Amino acid sequence: MSKKSIKDTGETLRDRIARLDKQAGQAEDQAANANANALKDASAAFRGANKMFTFFNRAAGVGKEVWNKTGAPVWGVVQPSASWVYNKYRNNVWDRFAFYTSDEGARVFSNKRAALTIAGTFAAAMMVAPVTIGTVKGGVDAYKMATSMRTEIVYLHTPNSYSDGTFSVQGCRTAGECSVDDTIFYNIENSFMRDAWSLLNNGSLHVPQRIISVIPPGANNRCEVTIYGAKHEQFYQNFGFFPELLDVTCSQVGGEASAPDNGNPLPLPAPQMQ
Repeated sequence: MSKKSIKDTGETLRDRIARLDKQAGQAEDQAANANANALKDASAAFRGANKMFTFFNRAAGVGKEVWNKTGAPVWGVVQPSASWVYNKYRNNVWDRFAFYTSDEGARVFSNKRAALTIAGTFAAAMMVAPVTIGTVKGGVDAYKMATSMRTEIVYLHTPNSYSDGTFSVQGCRTAGECSVDDTIFYNIENSFMRDAWSLLNNGSLHVPQRIISVIPPGANNRCEVTIYGAKHEQFYQNFGFFPELLDVTCSQVGGEASAPDNGNPLPLPAPQMQ
């Protein structure tokens, strides 16, 4: 083999080694980028999971607090009455009409008699349901008034009315600039307990039209409101539940309040019964 051939062979080997080194370096870079991307994706997934965990943990905490302050006391009052009604129904209605006595003197269950008993119970329940619901709602209203009634200074505008005869009003906790987190919504509905409260405190019935007429047109109306319910307002608003407005006094302070974030008025969902 000539010196030239040996030289050429050496250069070819060096080129191949250099190419292999370059390919190895590129492969290492690709692997490093892949690991970095995987780590980035895993970090994003972890942050998302952590946010979700924080939300559910907060929701669970609020739910527990609501149950301890509202659900448990209400159930403590309702449970004895519910047990009494159940025992009376079972002994005086179900056992009497869903069973019959055989010739041998044994009590025998009858599918036909049971179906007729259920149908009769359902019909009776439909007749007394409005009275029962009104009574329960009045009791719930009375409890919420006793535990969550408060007076606040806010800035109200844009009363709304709905086809079902209910009303609402929206506004902001601050004057001037208003963000989504500062917005507030109040329901204004008539009920027996609200009428009773208004008669005792104002000498008149709770009429939603009269209440919203107090709010002047335009923005930046400084108002003192008497409300109850939904203390964790930001949490409840996500589910369409808002405090109930009992009374309001307003005065105009001038200026224009900006609409939340996008410059368009917020669409107000229809009031929901709490």
